[in-house]
Amino acid sequence: MAEDDIREERLHKQLVTRDVYFFIDTERGIKQKSREVFTNKDLEIHYPIDYNGGPKYKHAKKFSYEGFNGDFPVGTQKSVNYGFGFTYVLKCFIEYIETNLKVTEIVFRPKGKSALNKSKKQLILAEPDLRNIYDAIKSLLDRQKAERLSAAEEQLHLVFPKQVAKGDRP
Repeated sequence: MAEDDIREERLHKQLVTRDVYFFIDTERGIKQKSREVFTNKDLEIHYPIDYNGGPKYKHAKKFSYEGFNGDFPVGTQKSVNYGFGFTYVLKCFIEYIETNLKVTEIVFRPKGKSALNKSKKQLILAEPDLRNIYDAIKSLLDRQKAERLSAAEEQLHLVFPKQVAKGDRP
């Protein structure tokens, strides 16, 4: 990235009811709408962006955050360095949604009931439900990481028995 290249989100337009932001990356030639922040209600809409520009997901084009007062629920991100959308932990979650549910909008709410409206292609996720999903997947990923490290240690011990101690696995 050259010194004068820009990779950031900028206010593009201020309307009566909302501010519209664009993600800009001059090196890659990206200029696309990234989010809208409503001035008359507690609503922020994100348009998930891939790190290299363009939509991050095939179907889920819009993430609506209702009632979060500028904060974001666990497992979601808005970063010019990593893209906009779900974090790594929830990658399998969005893959399932993309493959099986094919919703176009995901609505996040701090409270209330989660719902799936297939006719509107909309998934509503209450924060406590999203937290439970995140915790379950994170726990699984942590166990898998520990198992992978243990397997690597065991295999390295077989190759280098004097330099790598044998692991605790039976």
